Amino acid sequence: MAGIHPYITNYEPKSYADPMPVDCLLDCSLGVNQSPFPEAILKMLETTPQSLIKQYPHHEGVIGAIVDIYASIAAISAENICIGNGSYDLLQGINLLYLAPGKTVFSCVPHFSAYTDHIRCLGARYIYTSLMPEENYRMDTIRFITEMRRSGADLVFLENPNNPTGQTLADGETAEIIKEAERMGAAVIVDEAYGDYMDLSRSAVRHVGRHKNLFVTRSLSKGYGMAGIRFGYSAADPYATTQLKKIITPFNCNAHARRLAEEIFRIGDYRQALIERTREKKKILLDFLAENPVIRSAHTDENTPVMLLYTENRAINLHGALREAGIASVSGGSFDGLGQNAVRIMIPEDTTLLIKLLREVVKKLPSQNPNRKK
Repeated sequence: MAGIHPYITNYEPKSYADPMPVDCLLDCSLGVNQSPFPEAILKMLETTPQSLIKQYPHHEGVIGAIVDIYASIAAISAENICIGNGSYDLLQGINLLYLAPGKTVFSCVPHFSAYTDHIRCLGARYIYTSLMPEENYRMDTIRFITEMRRSGADLVFLENPNNPTGQTLADGETAEIIKEAERMGAAVIVDEAYGDYMDLSRSAVRHVGRHKNLFVTRSLSKGYGMAGIRFGYSAADPYATTQLKKIITPFNCNAHARRLAEEIFRIGDYRQALIERTREKKKILLDFLAENPVIRSAHTDENTPVMLLYTENRAINLHGALREAGIASVSGGSFDGLGQNAVRIMIPEDTTLLIKLLREVVKKLPSQNPNRKK
């Protein structure tokens, strides 16, 4: 009997896709937008035709809707777009285009840990730079590019916004990384899973027509609150998109997902309202943390719904402390570059309850880092 590939058997995944604790009072773990759907989506959910379930999905109207989203910033067409079963489905496919044992990926950590899992299961080499706690986990683009050059990478992975910190890069910063990677002969993935929470002008899709080495991935799981339908898409050069389509599963995006995605993409004011609601809730939480600095927030963007909380005392199990108070979060141990003193949280609809529970956590934590020099 043939053995399972050792790159897989010898690797312990860091994925944080665990079930929510049954005793949880508030779920701040997985990145799901809890806001109500627009009325048009609710009506569609009530009227699913049998043909949508009985037939294989062929309808590609959703691709036209995606192209229309970027009409103001990019000259792309259906040839640039590939749809998939969530953006992670496409990330895995792009990895298969470029990676094998002996190939190298460069990125910065912390970031989406399931992507790292796939790199290592393919046997590729993984080199990264770290967001530094002494810099409040702020991305240093100059350091990133300097270390990227030294890495000799075949593929560069960049998140914008970053998961778990929620910080964003200016378009000029992203553009410089893409250009430098191209000079190195490396492909680039810009993962914009949380991209619906930043202004469209910051999307790397605007650079797709100018760089053959670039893939941009997006998802409906975050901003659009449709994690359950598993819909994602990528934008890339037509030749690269054609190669990606050769290796993804046929009919990998179901008919129901295509129908709902097309409808919500056509609702023009959805994203702006989402950003405004998120900004209001996040400001309340950031103000609370500023008054209670025993728990700190890493550098973050005011519009994004995820953020990294941490304590300077590395002996504290912050994930455990939050869980004891009834808050489900993602442990820093689920990310490269973080430890038990950090957690990622998704800002919930009920920020009043979150702050109430956090007050209880703050009361029980040591007031200062015992390792800090006096």
